[in-house]
Amino acid sequence: VSMSRSSTPPSVAFSSTVSRVVPAMSVTMARSKPTSAFKSELLPAFGAPTMAVAAPLLSMLNVPDDVLPYALLYLRIYLLGMPVILLYNFEAAIFRSIGDTKMPLAALTVSGILNVILNLFFVIVCKLDVAGVALASAISQCVSAALILHALTKVQDCYALHFKEAKLDP
Repeated sequence: VSMSRSSTPPSVAFSSTVSRVVPAMSVTMARSKPTSAFKSELLPAFGAPTMAVAAPLLSMLNVPDDVLPYALLYLRIYLLGMPVILLYNFEAAIFRSIGDTKMPLAALTVSGILNVILNLFFVIVCKLDVAGVALASAISQCVSAALILHALTKVQDCYALHFKEAKLDP
């Protein structure tokens, strides 16, 4: 089964692929799919080309000049967390493809509560204003991705993620 690049997000394409293919394939082949898709989705994101387009994007959105520096700071910090957002989407797609929506929801619940607490801490205690809010968002996204990543490495099924078996596909 090929996962070609199209307008479909990679995590959605992967979820669809896994839900159709896993029942019909051997466990060995199924185990290779999470590792391959994991790398193909995350590696391009680490280049962070979106950082360069932050200012032009905000200009196109006609962000008022008085808030532009704050919006730009928030967006740049938030975009640093983009690889983690992609990781979470990929991981959640694996669980959704096998019918488990509780694990991604639990991770989002924990990260949402953490986000509120960190917002209050960074803004009120540390006086970080916009940077604190963006930092709280990025940290809470890391936590949600880490929770699901941990769950994927602990499952005893064909969709488990095994870092020792990770390799780049040609």
